[in-house]
Amino acid sequence: MKKITFLALVLMAFGFGAQAQTFSEGVFVLNEGGFGQNNASLSFISNAGVLQNDVYATANPATTFGDTAQSMGFKGQYGYVVFNGSNKVEVVNASTLVHVAAVTEGLDNPRYIAFYGSNAYVTCWGDALDTTDDYVAVINLATNLVTSTIAVVEGPEKIIELDGMLYVAHKGGYGYGNTLSVLDATTNTFAESLTVGDVPTSLVVIDEYLFVLCEGKPSWTEDETPGSLFIIDSGDLSPLGAVAFGEAQHPTNLQTDGESLYYTIDSGVYRLLETDSSLPTEPLITLEEQGVYGVYGFALIDDKIFVGDAVDYVSAGKVFVYDTNGELLDDYTVGILPNGFYKAPQVTAGVKDIAALNVSVYPNPVAEVLYVDTDAADVIIYDLAGRIVKTEAYTANGINVAGLQKGTYLVQIVAGNAKTVKKVVIQ
Repeated sequence: MKKITFLALVLMAFGFGAQAQTFSEGVFVLNEGGFGQNNASLSFISNAGVLQNDVYATANPATTFGDTAQSMGFKGQYGYVVFNGSNKVEVVNASTLVHVAAVTEGLDNPRYIAFYGSNAYVTCWGDALDTTDDYVAVINLATNLVTSTIAVVEGPEKIIELDGMLYVAHKGGYGYGNTLSVLDATTNTFAESLTVGDVPTSLVVIDEYLFVLCEGKPSWTEDETPGSLFIIDSGDLSPLGAVAFGEAQHPTNLQTDGESLYYTIDSGVYRLLETDSSLPTEPLITLEEQGVYGVYGFALIDDKIFVGDAVDYVSAGKVFVYDTNGELLDDYTVGILPNGFYKAPQVTAGVKDIAALNVSVYPNPVAEVLYVDTDAADVIIYDLAGRIVKTEAYTANGINVAGLQKGTYLVQIVAGNAKTVKKVVIQ
């Protein structure tokens, strides 16, 4: 009886129920955390306006999230979080946030992520003091391993994919870049370099046109240059024009709804309409009334404007949500340094609930290979102390457990928007 009671307590402690919480109708807030503090976190704001903090920790009580969360992306049923301080990419189930894998080799100072085909592409600074070791890491999404790298110039930051080509903005690391690298994702090779304005930081696509927002050099460099907006035809990579901002204006955080452009300057949010013939002179939103000095994170998602406030850079951050007319809708207290906002992928209609299908594992007890009666799932095996001892995507070959010590384990099975747990004895 004591053994049964103990197992029941473990199950409850880890939240292993027949149905996992899913995240599909709302926005994730990526909280960077302090560098070296290992306190990055993930928040979730539902479409109904309900905030949940530390949602990764809730889904993975035995797993550490990481140090300095830089960016996030989604591909298929998985989410990918890039950690600058941890030099890793954390792979999670996109709807349950359950840990699937971690890419920890081949990444040095990783920043941002993009996808094409069966690969992910992560910009990496390498040694920030070395101007010649920067690269884009190519990750095989089937194995979650870095399979190759593409050398680029200093300071690769934002990366975006369009029609099989990857565009990388070179902010310049600790220098001040003014180029855009073009990579061929079909061959994983460098194609060419385009010259844009000083310090390019943001990229968006409207139709087949690439818009590149450049901050310009700040005043403290003693070589200040204004920001600029470049428009490039992705078909032949020809520049279609450039717009210069006013003196001492340094725009960043470019976003689009497919027609208008949104960006920030200091504590102001600006909107450039498709019909405008010149840059706006007045902000759509000013955050000064909210006590916000500058914008730390910014996104336009489903006709809502999300702004992250770093506050004092060590306390819990704030998020302000506006409509596209500039009206404040809500505000939230989230984790430390909210630097990014990402729309949660929609749960695919018709995904089967494996708990409802009474998924079983066999043989049990098992000596070498454990099988699950499902076509595709993520399998995480815990010991009774709550430590993850094995995790991998399930295939018809089963899960090899021969290397684990004999004893009782908890096997968590995640598929789509559901999860279940089984007790397994390894002999």
